[in-house]
Amino acid sequence: MEPTNVLFFCGFSLVLVLRMVQGGSLSVTNCGDLSKSLVKVTKFEYSPNPVNFPSNITIISLEYEILQDIVAPVSVNTVIEVSAGGRVLQIPCINDIGSCFISDICEKVETDDCPDFFKQNGIQCQCPFTKGTSSLSNLKFHVPLEADKGNIRMKTEVYTNNVFAFCLEIQVNHD
Repeated sequence: MEPTNVLFFCGFSLVLVLRMVQGGSLSVTNCGDLSKSLVKVTKFEYSPNPVNFPSNITIISLEYEILQDIVAPVSVNTVIEVSAGGRVLQIPCINDIGSCFISDICEKVETDDCPDFFKQNGIQCQCPFTKGTSSLSNLKFHVPLEADKGNIRMKTEVYTNNVFAFCLEIQVNHD
């Protein structure tokens, strides 16, 4: 099945998280009330493990299921926290990247160009997000930046018509 556009919600934030941690283990989990979640990530494998930067990253396999159509308005709330030395810092929202609330991602994708990374990998950037099971494999991208050590937590909650749709948490741990 063709990959659907649910990855638009998390793609840039995932790349941001990956840019921030050197030599870390990465985990992706469903969060929130799973009985009400409309999207479930069922598999996530990546290489290299641990992640080191600068680096070529390969998402070996990502499988997810959208249980019912997700229609506009689709709000997205993302919080990214970095912890190091006993302190926790929330990454601010800059140009809709970082810890941001976007009231309707559908309006944004209608007016913004789809990112090259999404175009190159066949990921659509338009609403509605349709019901179905999808998988992506062998997605490759280069992260050229040097990165500081630390632990990163990114939590993204998505709502459709003000009703919970799904929650995804990405953690990179580097002690």
